[in-house]
Amino acid sequence: MSTFNLRLPLDIPWSRRCVSDDMIDRRTGDSEAPYRWRSSLAIFDYEPPEEYQNYPGVIISYLKVVCSITGYQENRLFTIEGVVAV
Repeated sequence: MSTFNLRLPLDIPWSRRCVSDDMIDRRTGDSEAPYRWRSSLAIFDYEPPEEYQNYPGVIISYLKVVCSITGYQENRLFTIEGVVAV
């Protein structure tokens, strides 16, 4: 039986470092929205407080990569059948 006891936080305060622009709606309230089918990527990091840093002279941090991989939609008129609707 292991005596290792790790207290994990319930909510990790991730900080967003970067995100792809494809799925961001920059102007809310208008009729425009991001393309329906575009892949997206975001990277978050977390650096635990000093009391959880176990290695002297080294800072441990964690990265979380979130991605959605979808089919590609060329433009809003591109339909599921692969035909451009006019």
